[in-house]
Formats: sequence, structure tokens, C-alpha cells
Amino acid sequence: MSTLDAASAARLRAAHPLLQRLFEAAAARTPIVILESQRGRAAQEEAFRKGNSKAHFGDSAHNWSPSVALDVAPKPLNWNDRKAFIALSVIVFEEARRLEIPIRWGGDWNMNGVLTDEKLSDLPHYELHRWRDFAKRDCVLYGETPKVKPPTAPTPAETHYPVLRRGSKGTDVIELQRQLKAAGIDPGGIDGSYGDKTFAAVRELQRRRGLERDGVAGPATRAALADLL
Repeated sequence: MSTLDAASAARLRAAHPLLQRLFEAAAARTPIVILESQRGRAAQEEAFRKGNSKAHFGDSAHNWSPSVALDVAPKPLNWNDRKAFIALSVIVFEEARRLEIPIRWGGDWNMNGVLTDEKLSDLPHYELHRWRDFAKRDCVLYGETPKVKPPTAPTPAETHYPVLRRGSKGTDVIELQRQLKAAGIDPGGIDGSYGDKTFAAVRELQRRRGLERDGVAGPATRAALADLL
């Protein structure tokens, strides 16, 4: 059952549907408060002037509608309780892996699992990864009149790959194997057959990127692989 108060629920409704699913699931497990979702031009530029943000308007994941980032804290909120923020991140990443939603956390910007090597730690911040791709495809700048663009063909970043698993065969498997090899993970032969070696290579990729190690090349796994190329 969700623990969100009315203000948090309203902020969550302004977020990307994937973030809504993720934090509804997290809120069903632990009390949280949504601190911020969208930030307009004036608020973003003020945050930049005060040194609270390094981004001008349009260069922050909070500047989009729907928002591709949320600031979320454990409830009750205690800014000095670092352990509570880290414990919340564990729950969020467990749900993200289960739902196959690619995210990045402000406590581990470089996504290496080490929390002590960040120059700037932003423990409440969670964003879809890579957020610029989601913003380009699904969003408009918050508070701005969208420009009407003619239809265009999908870019490579927008390609929707089929889910591949052990026993899959064909050109999609060949492409997966080529990408794994280019990322420095040996899939065995580039033969279009999702066998034991390709299965093991996908599990190794998932281990490195903090995903569930099920050996299935689903959306989150393919996004994590694309991020390495």
C-alpha cells in the first residue's frame, strides 16, 4: 500500500510514467516523500545562480514535462541520516531491476557501486538513464510551448530491441553478440545463436551494471549495453 502524502503524489504524477511505476512500487515498501519533480526556467536559473545546480534551464533532467528525474527522500526526512538515504536507494534499485527500468542515482553518478568517489553527492536524486534520450523522445521543456516538428525516422538510440534469451536465434542475436564483444565482454562466436557463452556474457554485463543477473537481454540490459558503446 502506498505511503505517499498528497503533495508527493501530485509531484509523482508530473513524472515520466516509468518513474511513476518505480516510485509507486518503492512507496509500497517504505515511507518516502517526493521533494521535487519539475523545475521551470526561473527556478532552474535561480538554482544555477545560487550554486545549487550546475545546469542552466534545459540541461537538467528536472526541466521536462513529464519530468525524467525526481528528488526522493526517506520519511521522516532527516538530511543528516545518510544511512537512511542509502537504504532507500537499495529498495529503489531492487524495484528498478524487477521492473527493468534503467535509472541513475545521485549518490553514485558513475554507477560503479562505490559511494566514496563522487565529487558531488546528491542522495535524493534519481533520474532515468540516459535521461536525455527519454526527454528527446517523450517530453517537452516544462512551461515552454513545444515546437511542432515533422515526423522523423527513429534514431539508433530510439530503436526498440526484441527481448532475447537462451535459445533465441537470428540477426538480432548477432547484433547483441557484436555489441557485447565491442563492450569487451566475450559472447563466444558471432553466430546468431544465444547459447551458453552468450548467456554468460549477458549475465556478466548485468553484474557490472547492477542489474538482475537473469541472462535475459531485455530493455534495461540493452540500455546498459548501449551505454558502454
